[in-house]
Amino acid sequence: AAAELLERNCDMRVLIMAPTRPLVLQHRASFEKLLEVEEDELVQMTGEVPPDLRQELWSQGRIFFTTPQVVENDIAKGRLTLRDFCLVVFDEAHRAVKDYAYTAIAKHYMEKGIYPLLLGLTASPGGNSERVLEVCEALSIEKIIYRTHEDEDVSPYVHNIETEWREVDLPQQYEGILHLLRRMVEIRVDKLRAFLPTDGVGGPTQYIGKRLLLTLGDRLHEKLDKTPGPQRGPIFGYMMIQSSALSLLHAMELLERQGIRSLMRFLNRLEDEKDDKKAYKNIINDALYPQMYKLVVDNIEVEHPKVEQLKLEIIK
Repeated sequence: AAAELLERNCDMRVLIMAPTRPLVLQHRASFEKLLEVEEDELVQMTGEVPPDLRQELWSQGRIFFTTPQVVENDIAKGRLTLRDFCLVVFDEAHRAVKDYAYTAIAKHYMEKGIYPLLLGLTASPGGNSERVLEVCEALSIEKIIYRTHEDEDVSPYVHNIETEWREVDLPQQYEGILHLLRRMVEIRVDKLRAFLPTDGVGGPTQYIGKRLLLTLGDRLHEKLDKTPGPQRGPIFGYMMIQSSALSLLHAMELLERQGIRSLMRFLNRLEDEKDDKKAYKNIINDALYPQMYKLVVDNIEVEHPKVEQLKLEIIK
């Protein structure tokens, strides 16, 4: 698509966006390999490039590879307009919801572009049609093309996988850590339940998963939108509580699926970033946190049982 559009419109440009630096580099490498273009026409930029230099680079290349945050910031600061871009690509397009940078960029492009053409790419479009349509609306997408494993242009690249399940019991030391993490989640869910009593946050806490907490987050945002500015303070506090509950669920998932060392790395990250993220600070200040952390440190050598099970399968 980019090659044909650039051939037709020699004075226009193409923008490829991806949410992470490795993906940005991957896209640039693909274009460099597949298209016959001069190397200086391919320009990659991430947040590490100073703003003044980015402004200069925007005027030099033809095909740009960057993160959406860079594009959003440069549009806001007047360093960039998408007026003369004949194609803008949104990789991992399912992120285009709410305040994510993709939505603002798409809006700007539709307003300023001479001949705006948007392409969204994702392997995770959403679990239902409403979610897919939400992304389409955010990006002004009018046509959806999808592929399954059975499609003839996909099936040659999909290999059958035979799965044999092996169940293992978690060590008692892990159960002690999970109990404390679960209790920390319960405390936060109780607070959210009290603040949003009509949202039906019921049932045992061990059955409360990410989807429910994300739904609560959506409803907190809805409540925020309907609340006058001076009265919003408490809502922000509950949004932080919801975010910390999600982080605790992630910690439980790391221990259950990957083992205690993965959990330890995550806890170290909480410590490193607690001054920048209130949700992390909320977790570390929890009265149960020191006890849970000590259990992790004391049992750091206890391997996840699936490692030993894997060794046995390899030997077979």
